[in-house]
Amino acid sequence: MDFTLVGVLPKCGYQFGCWYGTAHLNKALGTYPTPAVPIRPFPEIRSDFEAWLREQTAPFKG
Repeated sequence: MDFTLVGVLPKCGYQFGCWYGTAHLNKALGTYPTPAVPIRPFPEIRSDFEAWLREQTAPFKG
């Protein structure tokens, strides 16, 4: 299934008188653009974000 093991936490949880560990797996869900899209600073996108946020919260305002 193409999962990659990225971490193990041994004995991190206790239940029913036993210690249990967990495994963290990763799977890419698609392809990634090459090169990566540059990160834009928040002040550059703030007005767009605030407009989007107003649209998303409008149905919840009375």
